[in-house]
This record gives sequence, structure tokens and C-alpha cells, in this order.
Amino acid sequence: KIKKTKAGIPDRIDELTRSKPDTVNIESLNKKALAKKEEISKVDGQIENVALSHTVGFEVYSKKAGELNTLKVKLAQIERDANNTEVQDSNLQSERSIKTSELNGIKAEVSTLESNETLVKGQKIQYEKRIEELESENVLARNKWGIINKNSLDIDPNNTACPACKRQYEEDKIEEIKSSLLVNFNEDKSKKLAATKAKGEANNMEIESYKNKISDREVKLIDFKVQR
Repeated sequence: KIKKTKAGIPDRIDELTRSKPDTVNIESLNKKALAKKEEISKVDGQIENVALSHTVGFEVYSKKAGELNTLKVKLAQIERDANNTEVQDSNLQSERSIKTSELNGIKAEVSTLESNETLVKGQKIQYEKRIEELESENVLARNKWGIINKNSLDIDPNNTACPACKRQYEEDKIEEIKSSLLVNFNEDKSKKLAATKAKGEANNMEIESYKNKISDREVKLIDFKVQR
């Protein structure tokens, strides 16, 4: 949309440039005005001479006066043409300046849009990369959880024997030791499984957050395209 407007303004500026009056025409008009002024001055002088002369008749005086009026009318027209040309030139220059200013403004706006678009694209790529990292972490976490869950208690015979004589304890004592070891093992296992599960859930929440951000960036990219 902005590019379409931007594309049309240079054509309008060129049109204004082509329609701009040639400075030679203004100079030509000024030269004509000067020439007419000289003719008027000459005829005016002739009229004065006629008025001062008692030998020249009224017809000659009237003729010169008529020539003077004709010259003055032509001079006035030339001066109006010159003024109109200068005003037109000034108006065209003003309009051209306005269009140029508009074009510069649109260029700045397009530049800002392009910068924002580049920024949003970069953010989208970063979010996608982070999602890949989190999903990889989740794969490792699931594998870790499976390994921990499969673990079982393997009691070392030395744990159920007397440290001094190395003889196995009585059956009741052995069962007590095994029960205590099993409780500790299960508690530690539960903690590890819970921590691994919590890590995966936290990653999933983060993944959803980044997916929402990506959707938001995709909407912005569409908006940028519409604006351009």
C-alpha cells in the first residue's frame, strides 16, 4: 500500500517538472516588456515634441497618443503574462517540494517497516530455535525418567553382614536393614522422577509460550506486508 503510493509520487514530481515553465520564456517576456517600455518612452517623447510644436497639426498628436495607448496596453499584457508565469512557476515549485517531502516521509516509513519486519523475523527464528532446544531437552528427560523408573534396589551383601566378623546378621536384622534401604531408595527415586517430570512440564509451558509468540510475530509479518 505504501509502496504503491511511493511509486506514484516520483511520476507526479516528473509531471510537475515537465509542466514547469521554461525560464527562457520568462526572460523573453522581460525583454519584450523592456522593449515596449523603450517604445513607450520614445513615443512619449515624440508626443511631448508634438505638443511643444505649433506647426504640427492635431491629427499627428492624436496618432502619437493612440500609438502610446496601444503600447501601454501591450506592455500591461506582457507584464501580466510574466507575473502569471512566475506565480505558476512558484506554485509548481511549491507543489514539487510538498511531493518530495511526502516521498521522503514514505521512504522513512517504509524503512521503519522493513527494520521492524527484520526484527520480527529474527525474533521468530530465535523462538523456533529455542523450541527445538526445549523439545530436545524433553526427549532426554523422558529417557532419563524411564531409566530412573526401571531402577530397582540391589542390596550389597556387605550391608547385611557384621562389619567386624563379616558374618550375616540374623534374618530379622537383615529384613530390618533391607526395609530401611528400600525406603531410602524409593524416596530418592520418587524425588528424581518428580524433578524430571517437573522439568518436562516447565519446558512444555515454555514451548507453548514461544508458540504463542511465534503466532503473534506471524500476524505482525502479515500486517507489514499489507502496509507495504
